[in-house]
Amino acid sequence: APVGRRPSSPLSSYVTMIRAPRQRIISSFYGGIHDQALPDYNTTVLSKRACNPATLARIPRIGGHQTRFLGGVDNLLEFAFVGLVEEWELSVRLFHWTYGSANMSSLEMQNVRPSLRQTSPPNDTADVGGLGDCPPKSLVSHWYDEEAELGLKSNVLSMDVPRTPISDLDPEDTELYKVGAQLFYDRLEQAGLISPQTRRDRQSCLISLVSQ
Repeated sequence: APVGRRPSSPLSSYVTMIRAPRQRIISSFYGGIHDQALPDYNTTVLSKRACNPATLARIPRIGGHQTRFLGGVDNLLEFAFVGLVEEWELSVRLFHWTYGSANMSSLEMQNVRPSLRQTSPPNDTADVGGLGDCPPKSLVSHWYDEEAELGLKSNVLSMDVPRTPISDLDPEDTELYKVGAQLFYDRLEQAGLISPQTRRDRQSCLISLVSQ
């Protein structure tokens, strides 16, 4: 809203960065904070006993955290800025464009807290302008690989978990992420920060990855 004028909605002054649902659960597991904002004692106890991210995801009420924190899709659509952790550099550029600042520090482009298991470079595919046709696959890692690593390092057998897509395990956050991604890429294209073709390629690839 213009200076001195009250925003039409309180939400129109909000900003957020959302994360792929599977990556959020992996981060919660390895970060030891997966009991935050859980609804009851039993769920908290169960979450602490999960032996890997895939089993953690199957505990009731673990999924849907981003949706609950943000208050749902309708609220997200009113936010002034929505960025994607998986599209860090483009998110920083869009943030500056949204708030009218062209001065970007190189430090802002560095994701100082990348995935614990991220090993490949930030841009592992090539395209005109240095952008790949898909966000880095390393940022949307498959948690069954993480599960295998955990089992080897701890020298214990982890629970054999069937490979269920995250869209089935966490439908609320998956839908929220898809809507957020649509909004993010729409705004990027409107700002002229990404070409229509690159936008289509990256959005399609990212949504495919986060739904697996």
